[in-house]
Amino acid sequence: TLPNGSLVALVRREGDVLIGSAPPPFTDWTWAELPLSLEAPELLVLDDGHMLAAGCRVVDPDGSTRKTVIGEVDLAGNWTELAALPSGGDTSNLCMALRGSELLVSYDRSHEEKAAIHLARLRLRR
Repeated sequence: TLPNGSLVALVRREGDVLIGSAPPPFTDWTWAELPLSLEAPELLVLDDGHMLAAGCRVVDPDGSTRKTVIGEVDLAGNWTELAALPSGGDTSNLCMALRGSELLVSYDRSHEEKAAIHLARLRLRR
């Protein structure tokens, strides 16, 4: 939920990622497309209304290299990448939480000998 009471959603559809919002009663949605594709997208709305998105980004044409990325998004679909986490192979099942000024991101990756769940701790500067 945004500070103005609108709902916001990040949706993956046929390879595209859309961000949308709707004011109460949440029946009239406005959508914008992000400039990149994210698999398993996750959205976190901060108290001040800024939004962070994370997901698995395919970085080569054949789809064999993937990176877990975190970026700032807005309702116009603008994306600013903030971090790429050590990852590869199957990277998904993202979850983000804010603890004070620290962003916690759990995700799995399988580019090492076996699949594993990891936790990244990132300091947010505002």
